Amino acid sequence: MILLTFFTLGLGLSYFTILSLRAWHEKIQGGQKYSHEVRVTPFGLFGIATIYTTILYMSMGDLVTRWILNLIR
Repeated sequence: MILLTFFTLGLGLSYFTILSLRAWHEKIQGGQKYSHEVRVTPFGLFGIATIYTTILYMSMGDLVTRWILNLIR
């Protein structure tokens, strides 16, 4: 359950990261006619989300697990 929550949060952060990179790329390229378009692909979205999930779990996983165990007791 905790990993699923972290993965969902990671998906949101991943999507925001890709949109930010797309905006940055379009700003750099300006309105160039032959520049390629940056798209959000499932592979990129889930790949970046996995990295974010790992970082979130390694930094907050133990704290959240202890909090849930104390809440259950």
